[in-house]
Amino acid sequence: IPFSRAHTVRVVSPGTVKGTLKRVDRTSIPDVITSLSKTNQKYVFLAEKPYSEFVDLLKFAKGFIFNEGSMLCHLAIVLREKGIPARILPYTDYEDGVSIILE
Repeated sequence: IPFSRAHTVRVVSPGTVKGTLKRVDRTSIPDVITSLSKTNQKYVFLAEKPYSEFVDLLKFAKGFIFNEGSMLCHLAIVLREKGIPARILPYTDYEDGVSIILE
């Protein structure tokens, strides 16, 4: 993940993964689940914060990137339990569909 030295990457859940980026927000979860249920593809999801509603996306997730968040929130704990890599990277603005690597 390219980033400015002014931004600090925080590891929410350790691990390395390569995947296709998909932007999500709280309001898009039902639509995202409907569209992804038709495929077997998994994504690295990019969201503003680690809302607990994103637990419904775990079966479609290779990883998560958040613009802000807490290591102790519900989703962060679940991601660590499931071994799904996740990072907090402030001010991330990638386009849907780009290939990304979490290290």
